[in-house]
Amino acid sequence: MLDEPQKRAIQKAYSAFLESKKLKARPGQKQMIAEIARALGDINTDSEGRRISDPSVTVIEAGTGTGKTVGYVLPAVVMAQAAKKRLVIATATEKSGSEKSGSKIGVRSFFVHN
Repeated sequence: MLDEPQKRAIQKAYSAFLESKKLKARPGQKQMIAEIARALGDINTDSEGRRISDPSVTVIEAGTGTGKTVGYVLPAVVMAQAAKKRLVIATATEKSGSEKSGSKIGVRSFFVHN
């Protein structure tokens, strides 16, 4: 379960991000952050940090410009740091035809280390 310190840490990180970019909060982005944080907060681990709760899936659909990347990366980073876990995010992206590459599918990876 997501606890109050985690909620506050996520809210603080989101506020800092918005302020640093001089952006305003987006309702859809805030909702996405909450859903991702809730899903991650539902993960239970044993005394050695291994997951003991059942796997789960969170599906989010949002239009262009909603802020999906921040919506899932920000809570995931905060939660990973709080749990002292390594976070790896890999996404498949479709490259535009203007990019010079033999492949139409690329992979972006983000690694967050403690």
